[in-house]
Amino acid sequence: MKHNLTRMTVILVMAVLWGCSPGRHLQNVSTKHFYWVNSQEMDCSISENGNCLAYQKGNRWAFDQWNALPKSIEGFNFEPGYRYKLMLWEIREGTTDAYGERNTRLKLIKVVDKQRDPAVALHNKWVLKAIKGKPLATSQEALSMEINIPQKQILGQNPCQNLYGKIMGLGDSKIAFGKLISSQKECDSEALKTYALTLEHITEYRIQGSQLAFLDVGGEELLSYEKLD
Repeated sequence: MKHNLTRMTVILVMAVLWGCSPGRHLQNVSTKHFYWVNSQEMDCSISENGNCLAYQKGNRWAFDQWNALPKSIEGFNFEPGYRYKLMLWEIREGTTDAYGERNTRLKLIKVVDKQRDPAVALHNKWVLKAIKGKPLATSQEALSMEINIPQKQILGQNPCQNLYGKIMGLGDSKIAFGKLISSQKECDSEALKTYALTLEHITEYRIQGSQLAFLDVGGEELLSYEKLD
């Protein structure tokens, strides 16, 4: 009796250990989901090249809710400059990782939508022409701004001040800047002193040809730029 009880105990312990061990085989489970992939990759420390696809999951996307996708999508060829809506299989495989979590992979079912991202046109150098509709008084006040869309950064320069900042959110017409960092050099121009404060109130942008306008939440045009050739 004791021998049989000991044997049953050993079998039970082995079964529990096997069930909790990495690499155990379970049945694959596949479910369909909508994924959005943004027009530019984002920084990602877990990727070999330092970049990952920027994605959101669901039927709709929000301009400031992109996350790094730490895995590839089988059958999907990414082309920068386009925003995608994809239907994917989420396949929970029958194996587990070292932490006991089931391995998951993504596989393309179809590209539901592919649209050129209008925000790509922001990627350029621009010269400030007016603040709240008032033209700058002198050429010394002319502030150039370089907008780098892949890196989500802005760099503003003029003879007495440099500005650095991050783009925290970007959509078809929406934009949100993070806190701006300026050089310690002071500007005598009153217009340029208010420039950084004005940027903090910007929520939208509009591009018409070589003209760029930044607007506030009420639609008022705060800053006007011209593309620098």
